[in-house]
Amino acid sequence: MTDDEPLTTAELNEQLAHLETELRSARTRADDRDAQYQAMLSVGFLAEMKWPTGLGEETDRFLIPSKAAAMLLIKTLKRARKNVPTLPQDLDQLIDHINRLLLVIPAARKQLQWQMGIQES
Repeated sequence: MTDDEPLTTAELNEQLAHLETELRSARTRADDRDAQYQAMLSVGFLAEMKWPTGLGEETDRFLIPSKAAAMLLIKTLKRARKNVPTLPQDLDQLIDHINRLLLVIPAARKQLQWQMGIQES
């Protein structure tokens, strides 16, 4: 797969599952510069995803909150990484944005799984 090829439903579902795992780890280590960097790498694909995704209008609608939360998280991560050490208010915002993304990813994954079930039938 090249960067120009859209993700399949199954690939996107796998990446979102991996992202959830990475974010849960990053949340517990929010003050760790390496964890911040890894979170930035992990969430980048979602924040930079092209629209429409090619997965259907309904799926795109479920992905919009995840993309918005990912973009906010990237912005917060960049600000947190500028300050050495990371400021307490940046850590609070970082954890809040990770939590927000972790709240919206399950709905997107559920829609993708539903769509995969439809495609397999």
